[in-house]
Parts: sequence; structure tokens; C-alpha cells
Amino acid sequence: MRDGNRAPTLKEIAERAGVHVSTASRVLRQPEPVDGWSASALRVREVAVELGYQPNLWAASLRTRKTTTLGVVMTRLTDGVVATTYQGIEEAASLAGYSVLLSSPPDDLDAQRRAIELLVGRQVDGLLLSSLHDPGRPFIESLRIGNVPMLAVTRHAGSGLPFVGGDDLRGGHLAARHLLDRGHTDIAVVAGPRHATTAGDRLAGFRDALRGASVELPADRIVHSTFEVDGGIAAGRALLDSPRVPPRSSRSPTPSRSASWASPATSACASPTTWRSSATTTSPSSRNYRCRSPRSARPRTRSARRRPDGCSNWRPATKRRPSGYPCNSSSAPPPEAIS
Repeated sequence: MRDGNRAPTLKEIAERAGVHVSTASRVLRQPEPVDGWSASALRVREVAVELGYQPNLWAASLRTRKTTTLGVVMTRLTDGVVATTYQGIEEAASLAGYSVLLSSPPDDLDAQRRAIELLVGRQVDGLLLSSLHDPGRPFIESLRIGNVPMLAVTRHAGSGLPFVGGDDLRGGHLAARHLLDRGHTDIAVVAGPRHATTAGDRLAGFRDALRGASVELPADRIVHSTFEVDGGIAAGRALLDSPRVPPRSSRSPTPSRSASWASPATSACASPTTWRSSATTTSPSSRNYRCRSPRSARPRTRSARRRPDGCSNWRPATKRRPSGYPCNSSSAPPPEAIS
């Protein structure tokens, strides 16, 4: 009698179904034939379901030398782009009859090496590596993992591996053209980490487009950062604290890039009052000027908010001040910005 606390064996299933062990193994291992299951095969499968049988993939791999499992090393799964990429890998693997083992280490080489060795120890049939550092070839050559096939995803890192990813050069070029087509020439870039070829290729494409338009991108207008939120904030502050604050900046659609501008504008309020243009066109009459002041300099009382002291150029059409015009006479907007 079978112990209910352990998994059933093929021998027990074969005995209960009245077939040979090899028949039971073949029925449970193979997909349904085109002409359907035979009566004995159906009996084997019914017994397997009744006893709660699950195939032992590790035991089967000793015979087939395959586990139908892929290993994926992918950092920063909190990033929406990275998570979407992994979802695509999972879906494609499932359609091909493979399972996926995921390791999401920090974005450093030692952690990635440990993750790779862990997955290879699980006898995966192949590895997908998404976070290689440039240059990646020495790292790949230093791995002692036998002949496990490897594929670079997202970052090619100059690794020499087969590569699947986006056209980051083209993406950077399009970002620059977007700004140039709107008349912007004083541009800054939050460039991402130096070890990521995604960031490097985007920057290269961006600079190539600027060169084609004879627009200079000074070295002090390029700030490298991590892909994390804190890195984007630090890069944004570095640009805003520079002697020449850029009216427009290029940033990739990653959490760090958006965070550097969506975070509280403490750096933007470092000077007493600064006029910043939020125009999307080059026509002076279409610009919307906003006066950014430090919190300590902003009016506190309700009456003071109605009419800022010393603002000689402020001419409201009604008793209420137009939104976006807390100003003083030393930093008033251009006349064309006043209606």
C-alpha cells in the first residue's frame, strides 16, 4: 500500500493501470497523439491524476541531459521596462515548453557572477544575461560554466554574445531631434551609468544628432548617474546647481530620469528668484514664464498673495493675480509674457 505522504512512482501507476512501467513512462512523458489516446493510455493518465503524480524533471534530465529550464539574470525588476522585458521572456519560454529560473542581483559584477553560478548549478539549458557591464568580454571569458549557451539581453556590453535589445543609438538620435525640431540648442543630458551600453549608445546617438545640426554639447552638460531614483535626483540637482541652468534637458524614460525633475524643486529655488521658460515653441509671445522663488521668500499671508510687493510689471486683468506670477521687480518676466 502506498504511503500517502510521498509522491507516487511510475511503478505504482503502472501496476494499478495494468501496464508495463515503460508504457506508463511513455504516456506521461509524451504529448497526446494526433489520433488521440488509446484506452490503456487513458487509464494510465487517470491513475496518475488520482494518485497526484508529478513528473520528476531532475530525474528525467539525467536521461535526456535537458531540464527545459532557462536561467535569467536581470537586475532592477522594479523598473517597468525591465519587468516588461522579463514578462516577454517568460511568455516566449512557456510557448516553447520551457520554464524560467530568475535571479535579480544588484547591478554589480560580483553579484551577477554568483547569480550565474547559482543558475548553472540548477542545470539550466541556457542563460539570458541582461545587466552586463561594458566591456563585457573579459567577464564572459572569466566564467567557468562549461558550454552553457548564453544570450545578452538589453545591454550588449561588447561581450561578443548573441544579443537581443532595442536600437539605443536610434533612440538617442530621436530624442535629440525632438529637442532640435523645437528650436532648443542649450541642452543637457542625464546620461545614465558609464558601464551600461544602453546609456552609452543613447548618448552616442544623441550627440550624433547634435553634431549633424552643428549644436555643441559641452562636457559639463552631461551628468552620469545610476538608473535608480536617487541617482536621477542627484544628477538633476547637479545640473540645476551648475552656473548655467539648461532650459531643456534630455533624459531617458526611466525612474531616475523622471525623478530628477518630478522631485521637489529644492535645487531650482537655490537663487532668490529665477525666471524659467516652459515654452514648447520658439515664439517669445507663446512662452509661459514662471517665477520660482525659495519657500522662505514666498508670501505667507492671504493678502500678500494677492499682490506681491515690488512687482512693477504685474498688471492683472482682475483683482486676482494670474496663476504662475509671484514675482518681484528684479526678476519680472519679459513684456511679451504679460497679457
